[in-house]
Amino acid sequence: MPADPERAHPLLSLIRPTELLKLLEDWKGTPLHQTFANYPHTLLMIDSATLRNVNQPSDLD
Repeated sequence: MPADPERAHPLLSLIRPTELLKLLEDWKGTPLHQTFANYPHTLLMIDSATLRNVNQPSDLD
């Protein structure tokens, strides 16, 4: 799972499709970043300038 010093980016994780289906079988609607964070994973530390989480225009400032 890619991560920078401020946050993890679980939705960009490399995960096998069968494992993803198992993970989501009992999904209760929790945010996916929390669901993925609870799944066994390894962090890949990256520079925060390399990857940016953009949800709205102000995130680009």
